[in-house]
Amino acid sequence: MEGLEAKFWDNFPRRLAGARKMSGLSLRALSERSKKVVSYQTLSNWEKGKGGELPEMSVLQGLASALKVRLDFFFEPIRAEIAQPEFRKRKSKLKVKDERSVLEQAQVGLDRYLELEEIAGASTAVENPLESLEVKSVEDAEKAAEQLRDNWDLGGNPIPQVVEMLEERGIRVLEAEAPDSFDGLAAWAGDIPFMLVNRNVKDTCRLRFTLLHELGHLLMQIPQELDQKEVEKLCNRFASALLFPAEAFRSHFGERRRHVTLPELISLKEEWGMSIAAIAYRAKDLGILSEDRHRSFNITLAQRGYKKEEPGAYAMPERPQRFKQIALRSFAEEVITGTKAAALLDVPYETFLKDTLIVA
Repeated sequence: MEGLEAKFWDNFPRRLAGARKMSGLSLRALSERSKKVVSYQTLSNWEKGKGGELPEMSVLQGLASALKVRLDFFFEPIRAEIAQPEFRKRKSKLKVKDERSVLEQAQVGLDRYLELEEIAGASTAVENPLESLEVKSVEDAEKAAEQLRDNWDLGGNPIPQVVEMLEERGIRVLEAEAPDSFDGLAAWAGDIPFMLVNRNVKDTCRLRFTLLHELGHLLMQIPQELDQKEVEKLCNRFASALLFPAEAFRSHFGERRRHVTLPELISLKEEWGMSIAAIAYRAKDLGILSEDRHRSFNITLAQRGYKKEEPGAYAMPERPQRFKQIALRSFAEEVITGTKAAALLDVPYETFLKDTLIVA
């Protein structure tokens, strides 16, 4: 029994705190929501690992219900501690409680991913083709993008699906429920690189840019002394160059332009999966559009309301598939049970069985 209790207290405090943060609840609010099956003082002690006897099952069930997690969530081990990532934010800042929730979703998602890979024997090692290239300037970021395209055999054509490209090369891509002020983050957990993106992002071009921006954070060797604003600038340039290489851009756009039509930009957006705003900025970066012309473009975009919603759309979907595919394959091959597959995919068991038809 002593060994069982020790194992419980190894996992329970971290998972309890994680579930609470994902729910955005304070200790007192959790106690209230669980109908005071346990006091907030006791919850605080438990999260700090100051436990005595094992909590009664009715208490754990009450907490699981209040936190909207399965009971076995409290017993899941931490498989890889996530290094503190840099958040990619839009104009408004992410609230502290939302940031904590996102980080816990990343931790839970990665733990389940690694567990499934271990069960299925599907773990993938990742090599960084840019580890010997120091990136200190936008010119270095351009070179890094070119080098990665060469190493990954991407050629000079559009990248049809960024998520698929990343997953094929061992980058674990996860999704989170998050406010609109969160785009994505990237981090390492030991030697495992992963990304977490907001599943509520509807703009595919924005998602593609976010993924490649985060790839820059993961792979580029940027000196630590650079300030955060400069680091973001380098990652933006890397993402732009990877999405639309300079040689291909000049071939489509020309060496120097005084005027650009909206249908032309829409056509490029639909072909390359890059927003109109990002294409125009790329043209400015490459010296094809002057600062004045780019400023005029931004004014026109704002006047037409295109800052909020651009015309045109990229047709290819961008959603992580690898984790789901491994889970379904493992279930079909009887490597894992339906109960385990449903738990890993975080769907009710009945729903999983209803939607999962074995056809051969």
